[in-house]
Amino acid sequence: MTRTSDNVPLNGISRRTFCKGAAVLGIWGGLASFGLAGCAPYSRAEELANSAPWKAGTYTTEVTGHNAPYTMSVTFSDDAITAIDTSANQESLGIGADALKALQQQVIDNQTINVDTVTGATLPPSLQTGLEDSIPTFYETTMKGGHNTNNPELAHFLTDNALDSVHWLESLGVEFQDEIVRRRTQYDLKKAKERAHILEGLKKATDIVDELIATIRACKGGMSEAKAAIMEQFGFDDPQADAIVKLQLGRLAGLEILKIEEELGALQAKIEDWEDILANDARVLEIVKNELLEMKKRFGDERRTEIETISGEVDIEDLIAEEQCVYTLTEAGYIKRQLKATYQAQKRGGRGISGMTRKEEDIVQEMFVGSTHDYVLFVTDKGRLFRQKGYTIAEGSRTSKGTNIVNLLQLAEGEKVTNMLRQSAQADQEGGFVTMVTKQGLIKRTPLEQYANIRKSGLIGIALNEGDSLAWTRLTSGHDMLIVATRNGQAIRFNEEDARPMGRSGHGVRAIKLAEGDEVIGVCICREGGTVLTVTENGKGRRSEIDTYRITARGGKGIRNYDVSKDKVAAVKIVDDVDDVLLSSQEGIIIRLHANEIPVQSRYGSGVRVMRLGENDKVMVLARTDHDDEAQTETIEAEEGEEPTAEQLAAMEAADEASAAEAPEADTPEE
Repeated sequence: MTRTSDNVPLNGISRRTFCKGAAVLGIWGGLASFGLAGCAPYSRAEELANSAPWKAGTYTTEVTGHNAPYTMSVTFSDDAITAIDTSANQESLGIGADALKALQQQVIDNQTINVDTVTGATLPPSLQTGLEDSIPTFYETTMKGGHNTNNPELAHFLTDNALDSVHWLESLGVEFQDEIVRRRTQYDLKKAKERAHILEGLKKATDIVDELIATIRACKGGMSEAKAAIMEQFGFDDPQADAIVKLQLGRLAGLEILKIEEELGALQAKIEDWEDILANDARVLEIVKNELLEMKKRFGDERRTEIETISGEVDIEDLIAEEQCVYTLTEAGYIKRQLKATYQAQKRGGRGISGMTRKEEDIVQEMFVGSTHDYVLFVTDKGRLFRQKGYTIAEGSRTSKGTNIVNLLQLAEGEKVTNMLRQSAQADQEGGFVTMVTKQGLIKRTPLEQYANIRKSGLIGIALNEGDSLAWTRLTSGHDMLIVATRNGQAIRFNEEDARPMGRSGHGVRAIKLAEGDEVIGVCICREGGTVLTVTENGKGRRSEIDTYRITARGGKGIRNYDVSKDKVAAVKIVDDVDDVLLSSQEGIIIRLHANEIPVQSRYGSGVRVMRLGENDKVMVLARTDHDDEAQTETIEAEEGEEPTAEQLAAMEAADEASAAEAPEADTPEE
């Protein structure tokens, strides 16, 4: 209380309690179902102690509401309540405002806080016949709904005055279920009586059908003249006469007449029953009860959620569903995510579906599958790293081009994202390395811990040589076996430990010695049981055993991965039989297929058709995802796979032996 004075009871309640109680009652109007939250209990002893004479003035109190603090001021004269101010109210805005106005006016008019604020109601004993409801039951339910933390005195006030509250709500136009039953019954009764009236007219008409026909034939005008004649001569009213003149002659058959009589009898029985319902409140309540019991039977299953007390702040991430999505990034810098289920597995060699609407000359550059709770790492052409949660990337439709990356990352003028990869939410605690391979064949490993706190402005990840750019960036364990593949069909396999760790600003060391005009197009992390999937720009693909890629020293020329005379290599990926793969073309077409449909061949095999491309289109990106057993696939066409002749194979193997025998070049001092 911001002002103290002597108090005397007003209608049995002191002004101190009036203010507190009135404030609480204002909250009740919107929060009764939440267990009267925010009600501060007070004792009867406290009430009596403050029951002394008062002085006129304004008194203010504040209680903790369900959503916000609630303040109200009440002005008294010497013997009456003159004004109530609830403007300092942030409780249930847009919902409780109208109710508060009505309540405060009722308090002033009645000079008591014993007003209606209840959203539920209890029937008086006279109307409780056959129902399980009662005031004690209502009280117990109210206490239980508030987890027994409610103020018992206020809960009793709520339940004891429920019927008065019902009357008040009804005066405001609120309809309860019993009234709904009555209005529904009145409507059905009205329609039934209208139909019965028509049937009575038709039944009467069948008894005097000859006279009616003669009267209608005598009319020289239209249907309106015939109706008027029938009404005048036989005493039918307008609805009956209208039905008679429209009556088909077939309805005059004996069986059809019997149907009219049967329908009329059934309607009369319903009319009698509905009139009885409207005249008997007990029957109305019985209908309400039965409907509620039926609703309980249909929907009254066990609670599936738990109400728990939460301490501390709620992380917004807990409210975001964890879903597997496909993340795509175009060369022009447009990024989006889509649910993985968007791309259902298709028959091998299919044309796929459009994955996005691209800008002219734009192509898909990066693609992977990850959770919305995973991190997404971005690596730019200037060697900077950025990190974002997957759910912060806007979800787009299948054909949308996505959001420009500049709206997501703080890129410098002219800076471009060249790599995008998945990082699990727990990666910071798992250790490992950020391993990068450039298009010019350099490799660099940096401990992941050096990227634990990536600023919004990014972190430097590698110092790139002039004319070089990143071809591949992944998180490695420190003991992984890598396969580096080039566009012109070379590949080299070595242990990542051959490349010593260095700081974030290092240049790296040589991973593979490239021929003139060649470049690195992909790097694979080997794993047991996997196969190396090689896909060409023209949409051919094959799998090869990892062991056929011999382990050599870092920095050599490597061995043959694909015959460059037939096609250029677009991408490589380690896949298992239980994987699906996603292919994306430069025209934005994305196709999904089962990895086990792609045959296993030697490194010298040309593969099979895995994606049919349009004119001037080519494969750009390859990604791995989980297998979908529900997808429909086509049987493998065995004749598609080409293997070299014995002579060609011998020549290729000899060339590989010579290439592997060459000693790797020493690393340059700038590493």
